[in-house]
Parts: sequence; structure tokens; C-alpha cells
Amino acid sequence: MKLKSQYSSAKTNACFSIIVELMTYLKKYSHNIVLVGGWVPYFLYGEIKAEEEEHVGSLDVDLALNFLLIPEQDYQTITDILEERGYKNRKDRRGNIIHASYERTFIDRNNNEHTIQVDFLASEYGGSSRNKRHQRIHDMLARKGRGIDLVFESCVERELEANMPNGARTKIKLKVANLYSIIATKGFAFNERGSEKDAYDIYWLFKNHPKGEAGVIKELSRQTNKKLFIQALNLIKESFKNLDSLGPVAVANFFEPSEAEEREIIQRDSYETINRIMKYLKI
Repeated sequence: MKLKSQYSSAKTNACFSIIVELMTYLKKYSHNIVLVGGWVPYFLYGEIKAEEEEHVGSLDVDLALNFLLIPEQDYQTITDILEERGYKNRKDRRGNIIHASYERTFIDRNNNEHTIQVDFLASEYGGSSRNKRHQRIHDMLARKGRGIDLVFESCVERELEANMPNGARTKIKLKVANLYSIIATKGFAFNERGSEKDAYDIYWLFKNHPKGEAGVIKELSRQTNKKLFIQALNLIKESFKNLDSLGPVAVANFFEPSEAEEREIIQRDSYETINRIMKYLKI
């Protein structure tokens, strides 16, 4: 369980530096890599700067790989680059390798050690048979993710600058899932695992659009003829169906309110915000 108090600036800055490092050394593949997951809200609404509205970021990195367009043969594969830069396969409690998941350990300038998890995802369709959980890219596996098929055509570009783990100040360009595709992937993810962070991300995206709820409705209403997207929206609607449904409760839990009144305000606002937008979208 990940809650707001865990998202210290030291931890999120360390994770931010890993994004910059990855996109620096994977530059030749960057056209076929899209950032998904918990960092997307932070980068998507660049106009949000106020401390009380700023997104918490993330403690790990999720990258979607467009395996259909990444060349099958290359003198230096993605795995080669990751291993050369100190990334290692994660292992489960029994010591077995977790496919599509890596970690990078480094010490920052304040002598704090960080271990950051990096997961690679891929489209469900095409490639391996439907009963397989992964797509093969070079000599690595990327985990299939529901809704990932949408992100490669529905993304925006952002420019990031930060110090990499080695201390070098670097600027990179990065493709980031847009509102439509991240809401789809988050809807499926929350339905699958019920994560407090996923619920917070959905609520935050609906609550903090630079053009208000009208901006959310305008962007998403263009996509309500897409079957996969409607499935995701219906899952979100069901999760926020009632005030005490899992969605509103998970959002409130993420904020860790100390007072019952504060919890009630957050829970109600997330419930009302999601349902108000769903009503306008006719979901």
C-alpha cells in the first residue's frame, strides 16, 4: 500500500532522475517508448504549480514499449543498455526473476541510497498469443497491460531536465500518455488491484485539469465511441458508484487524513467529482 506520506521529495526526485537516465541511454528507442503509470499526471498538467494542487509524482517508473515498431535486430538491445547502466532484474521472494521488471540502486548527492523499480509494458494485441502474459522485445519480455494499445497514438511530448544518478545535468524529451489513454489504463489498473495511488491519480486528473472539469469532458467526450475506453470508464464509474465504494474510500485513504471530517470531505469530493464528469460523458 502506497500512501501520500511516503512520497518525500528525496524519493520522488530519485525516481525522476531515473526517468531522465533511462531516456538518455535509451534515446535511440525513444520514439517507441511512452511513459505510463503514476508519473503521468505530474507531467501531463504542466500548468499546475501550486503546492496544494501539485501531484505527488511516483516512486517507480512504468514505460510502455511499442514492440511492433522496435527493430527485431540491433547491435545493442534494450537489455544490453539496462545491464550496462546498472539495472538488474527484480526477483520475487523465492529468488525467481520477475520478467519485465528491473531495479536500479544508487546513492544520491546527499549520500542516501535509493532503489527504484522500473517496469516495462506492452500492448495486449499482436505478437504473442492471447494466453501469454508478455510480449517479447529483443531478448527481454514486456508485460501486457490492458489499455496500453491506446498510448502509442494518444500521447504528448514533454521536455524534462534533471540530474541523473551519476550527477550529470541532462535534458531529455519524453512521450507521455495523454488524458484519454492514461484514464483508460488507470481504470483497468484500479479494477485489477484496487490501489490507493491509482484511485488518487484518477481523482487528481479529473479534479485538476487546467481548464477545469469542462476541459476533462471536452478531451474525453471525443473518445466515447471507443469500446476499450468505454470499458475503462464503466469500471471507474462502478468503483465510484457510492460514497462508500472502493474508489472514494481509496482516495481518502491515500491522503491519510487525521480528522474524520477531513476524510469525509475528501471522500465526498472524489465521489461527486467522478460522478459529475461521468454524467456529462453519458456513462
